[in-house]
Amino acid sequence: MKATFHIAILSKAPIAGAVKTRLIPAIGPERAAELHHRLLGHTLRTVCEAGYARSLWVAGEVAHPAMIDASHHFGIALHRQEGPDLGARMKHAMRLLLERAESAALIGTDCPVLESSHFEQVSAALRSGVEVVLIPAEDGGYVLIGAMLHSERRDAVLNALFDDMPWSTDRIMSLTRERLRSISATWHELPCLWDIDRPGDLLRLETIALGADVLHQ
Repeated sequence: MKATFHIAILSKAPIAGAVKTRLIPAIGPERAAELHHRLLGHTLRTVCEAGYARSLWVAGEVAHPAMIDASHHFGIALHRQEGPDLGARMKHAMRLLLERAESAALIGTDCPVLESSHFEQVSAALRSGVEVVLIPAEDGGYVLIGAMLHSERRDAVLNALFDDMPWSTDRIMSLTRERLRSISATWHELPCLWDIDRPGDLLRLETIALGADVLHQ
């Protein structure tokens, strides 16, 4: 029996120098990796609180001790991300999830203000009949993308969402909207959230226990 809604967390192992690279000039590689690890744990707790089917998709070292520990602690299945770039990896994960669940969402681990209630809203919006649900990020990207697609629409929508995108730029959300319009897709957007990508974003962590002490080591 298919799950009603499946949440996939896309992440990397917390290896110093390989994660949160845009934060390294401000806090150094070790603290950037520690912050990434904390954001991963926070995201996993939030997803588990929501109570939906979930999985953790790892780019790079799937067998890293931190990822194995996360899998055991949270009781979540590990999968390797497949594809030459971020768009290909997201497309591959979403396609597999939609074969196993009625609807699915992809998230990263950069948004400390994503709450379990957001997943409830996303699932409800998809059940209402829209094909895609997005939570925009203040930096021009998005923190969540969800989909519920009939088989005859799946290729067209997934190609529009994930092929040849200028990832890590402030154009992602606007270009996603343009592409959805171009194929007459239906979508819904939740209110914009902020995430942790650049040194300027670190100021917001001062008010969040999750990362404040990392900044002052």
